[in-house]
Amino acid sequence: MLRVTVNVPVYNEDPEALRLVARALARQTRPPQRVEFVDDGSDKFSYDDVRDDLVLLGLEYPDIEFRWVRTERTPDSGKRAAQAVTFRGDPQADVFATIDSDTVLESRAIEEGLKPFADPRVQSVAAILLVFNAGRNLLTGLTEIWLAVYQLGVRAAWSRLGCVLVNSGGLAFYRAGVVRDALPAYLGETFAGRKVSYSDDAMLTFFALLRGRTVQQPTCFAFTIMPEKTSHHVRQQLRWMRGNVIRTFWWFRYLSPLRLGWWLGFIAWTTFTITTGLMLTLFVIGPALSGHLPAAPSWPVIAGLSYLASLRALLVKRGDQRTLSRLAAFAASPLITIWCMTVLRVLRLWSLVTCLNSGWGTRTKVEVTVGGTS
Repeated sequence: MLRVTVNVPVYNEDPEALRLVARALARQTRPPQRVEFVDDGSDKFSYDDVRDDLVLLGLEYPDIEFRWVRTERTPDSGKRAAQAVTFRGDPQADVFATIDSDTVLESRAIEEGLKPFADPRVQSVAAILLVFNAGRNLLTGLTEIWLAVYQLGVRAAWSRLGCVLVNSGGLAFYRAGVVRDALPAYLGETFAGRKVSYSDDAMLTFFALLRGRTVQQPTCFAFTIMPEKTSHHVRQQLRWMRGNVIRTFWWFRYLSPLRLGWWLGFIAWTTFTITTGLMLTLFVIGPALSGHLPAAPSWPVIAGLSYLASLRALLVKRGDQRTLSRLAAFAASPLITIWCMTVLRVLRLWSLVTCLNSGWGTRTKVEVTVGGTS
């Protein structure tokens, strides 16, 4: 049996969210052998109650070793340093599972997530992330649709090719050998002479891709808390996009053009460049040169394509979500397309200019809790 060790990095996370994370890990149909919460110097909470809960869970589930580790803040602190505590602390682990501190696992998540490792070529496994607070407001409901379309469409296609480029940070599995061998480079990554303190999950996926196949398990689910305010959502997306810019350099530098992963990255950026150029020509440059207003977009076409792309999101059925709520989010899915075409496209362009900005790498305050926006 594979020895599975779970790392949960903690920095100023909602205590109730941590309790839910711990209980979900304890109640897995295939429990892990070790669960380690690493508190990387939080200064908003003491977490005494959470530590007490872990002790009780350890007594209730004696086959799982629950640990709470507290480290002090240093210039090198961050998610990677917190993960390294676990990666270094269990030399017997066969698989490391990385879980965000606001992600609750479905009861069969670990059991399903380990299945692809039956193929010795598989080095990492991505889970399907759903939005824990999807019913909170329109933004979170649309985020669930958007994530489902990406994971069940784009990333599912990558998985068939064994070339998933980015795992979701909420839940991912890695062969321990990949992580141990890459740990010095992971902790010491720099870009243009600056330390990289984000895009952790994409970097671990990259190391796994260098060693073999990276896949997604479509029956492995986890629920993560997503932003409920537009400002929080925009900052999150900008951080992800900056990380993607850096990863693109690594894909083109270290992956061979004979590997499918190299071409997937090339196609993604080529498509973005062409579509951005067309939009600028049609709606900015052309009207400026001709003196005429830009032609109105074909809204029925945009809506039709949005609904067609979003149909796959309806395949995911949740017991905690009413059908009417899911259909309402689906009905509003053209808003996602418009948002991606406009705001997120501008953000991606801005991320190219500001990719050296390593800010917002840690949580300075709790913006979303289990109960709602704090």
